[in-house]
Amino acid sequence: MMASEKTAAVALLHRHFADCASGWSIGTQGAVAEFMDDVDVPREITATEEGGRAVTDRGALAITLTRDTEIRAYERLMRDPARWGQGILFCLPAPRAAMGARKAITELGRDGAAIRSRDREAILFDLGVGAPHVDFCVRTDNPALLGALRESAGMNAFASPAMAAILEHQPHRICVSRLGRIEVYQPIGFEKTPQGPHTHLLPELLVGGRSHSVDTPVPAGAFAALELHPASPISDLLGRAMRFDADRHAAFEASLREFGRPDYVAAKARVRAALAGGSAPAAVGIAADDGVGQLAARVALRQWRSMRGDAAALAAWRDAFEARA
Repeated sequence: MMASEKTAAVALLHRHFADCASGWSIGTQGAVAEFMDDVDVPREITATEEGGRAVTDRGALAITLTRDTEIRAYERLMRDPARWGQGILFCLPAPRAAMGARKAITELGRDGAAIRSRDREAILFDLGVGAPHVDFCVRTDNPALLGALRESAGMNAFASPAMAAILEHQPHRICVSRLGRIEVYQPIGFEKTPQGPHTHLLPELLVGGRSHSVDTPVPAGAFAALELHPASPISDLLGRAMRFDADRHAAFEASLREFGRPDYVAAKARVRAALAGGSAPAAVGIAADDGVGQLAARVALRQWRSMRGDAAALAAWRDAFEARA
């Protein structure tokens, strides 16, 4: 990452630290921490030349970008033919992304890297999810929980007595990568995901050993050490549908132009121009085997419908791209 690229990347971070409608995640499939909050939750923001941090009473986020960070803004399709998703990945080459990759509960000692100074005397335990690029940990100074974790050291977390103790005592959960950490202070949600910072730990997904979903465009030979979830123009942070927000859409389009794949951005622009000019789908020249172009066309079409309505004139476009898919 060149100096100008780093400046743009850090500016992006700083903008989204202050935006409570944006979310962040660090993790792997089956073990992830998410930092997000409601607009009325106060947050303390500290900006640095490499990133910074945001802290609330319910959780905290700290980011330090490195020179070899690769940033990739992307869009993807949702099952609902009227919706799409978006995100910005911060990736590192696999050797640089490497973390502990532990497969059993391991005591790591006092958490000197804790975001809040008052948490730095508590003891950090890696739960051993085995992901090569992220450590999923708990942190506690509770004597009962410390005892249960120490008795379970070297064991698979899901087959150990420690898991019941974790659910009972509700320690802080910490996800750490080479680009930062997310700390979650509020209790684990049992019946539903709580609003605000939270974690997911799902052994049925961990057994697959995948670091990301198939439609997340992590570069070959790399891992996503952090993901930013900019405010969606069609849904809130909990995924609930909302009226189309043109300002949010324009903001992400700017990030996509700066950090997205140039061929994807160009294909979307061709589709929008053809739609605006009343052209037929064939005018954009996107072949059936052009995966990037097909994705761009389908996302552009869904966005056009969200902005301008489901006009009858779009039937040919839906037949050409959505029906074909």
